[in-house]
Amino acid sequence: MSMPPLPVDPAVYQRLRDWAHSNSYKRIALYGAGQHTIRLLAQYTPDPQAGFTIACIVDDQSKASELNGIPVIVPAALRNHAVDAIMISSDTVEDKLYAQALSWGLPIQIGRLHRNVHAYRDPAVGLLMNAIEGLPVGWHAAGTMQLAVLHAMARWSEKLCPRVTLETGAGMTSLLFSHVSPCHTVFAIDIGDSLGAVRRSPLLRGSSVTFVEGPTQLTLPRHTFAQPIDMALIDGPHGYPFPEIEYYYIYPHLRPGSLLIVDDIHIPTIRRLFEFLQEDEMFRLEEVVLTTAFFARTQTPTFPPTEDGWWLQGYNRNHFPLEQNPGLKTLLRR
Repeated sequence: MSMPPLPVDPAVYQRLRDWAHSNSYKRIALYGAGQHTIRLLAQYTPDPQAGFTIACIVDDQSKASELNGIPVIVPAALRNHAVDAIMISSDTVEDKLYAQALSWGLPIQIGRLHRNVHAYRDPAVGLLMNAIEGLPVGWHAAGTMQLAVLHAMARWSEKLCPRVTLETGAGMTSLLFSHVSPCHTVFAIDIGDSLGAVRRSPLLRGSSVTFVEGPTQLTLPRHTFAQPIDMALIDGPHGYPFPEIEYYYIYPHLRPGSLLIVDDIHIPTIRRLFEFLQEDEMFRLEEVVLTTAFFARTQTPTFPPTEDGWWLQGYNRNHFPLEQNPGLKTLLRR
C-alpha cells in the first residue's frame, strides 16, 4: 500500500507566503507538478485572507490536467492566466527549472524557495537573499544591484560581522545592510523611487538604518562619523569628481580590516578611482564581481586627509618618474 505524501516543511510554505506578501503578488504560478508541489499544496487552502492564490501549475511533461483543483498548464499557456509571478516548486532540480523559466522571456519575476537557504552560515541571511531575489522586475527605476554582487556582499558580511556600515545610493543593498549591520547609514537622494521603495519594503529592518537624504556632495561633508566603519559601499553619483568626493569623506573612517566596495568600475570616472585604489598601500583588492570591486583596508596608516604628500602615494610613484626629478629627491628621502 502506498503511503500518502508527507507535507512539505511548514517553513517552506511560509517562505512562499512571505514572498507573495512582501511583493504584493496576488496570483502565483508554481513551476513543477512533482512531489514537492503535491506536498506544498497539502498546506494550501484558497483563502482571501491569505492574500494570494495559486492560479496555476506549470509543467512541461505532466499528464495531469489539475492538482487539488488547480489547473496544470504548459509554459506556452501562461500568458492566458494573468499571473503576477512564478515560483519554482522543486527541491531537487530547482536550478534547472529556474534556467528554463528564464528562457521563456516573460516580463515577470521568478522566485526560488531553496537556493540560498543553506548557502550561508546563518539561514536567515539565505532567506533574506531569497526574498530580495524575489523582488519584482523594475523594483525601482534607478537601477538595482546585480544579484551576484549582492551575494558577494552577503558573504563578506558573514565573514566580517560588521557593526557599522554605510552606503551612498539606496536599493537592494540597503535591505541587505539593514539585516547584517545593527548601525547602517544610507546617504542618497530619491531618484527613481529608490529611497521610497526601500522605506516601504517589508524587507527593511528600519531600526538599524539611518537615512541621510540629499546630494552626497553636500551631506557627507556635514556628517559626523561617530564610530569607525566596518563596511562601506560607494555607489552614489558617478560624474567626475563625485566618486572621489565620496571616497575623500569616507576613507579616513575605515578601520583596518574593514571592506570598501566600489560599484560600477566599468564607468571611466569610477575606473580611475578603482585603478588608484589598486596601487594604494591602504587597500588590497580582494575580488571583482562583475563590475564591483571589493577592497580590504590594510594596516597601513591612514593617508592624512588635510596634507599633501602626493609623492608618497603608490599610484603616483608607479606612474611618475619621481626619482628622475631632482626637485623631488629631498621629498623622497623623508
